[in-house]
Amino acid sequence: MDIFDFTWIIAIISITGTFFNIKKKVFCFYLWTVVELLCFVLK
Repeated sequence: MDIFDFTWIIAIISITGTFFNIKKKVFCFYLWTVVELLCFVLK
């Protein structure tokens, strides 16, 4: 898996988290936690 593909996966998860935030679902915070952890690993 290329680093470019990995960043797209992170972006999709982040946008999904934003969608759940708009719908006022608590699940968005779990998705954003995953995104933050993945970004930490990426750097």
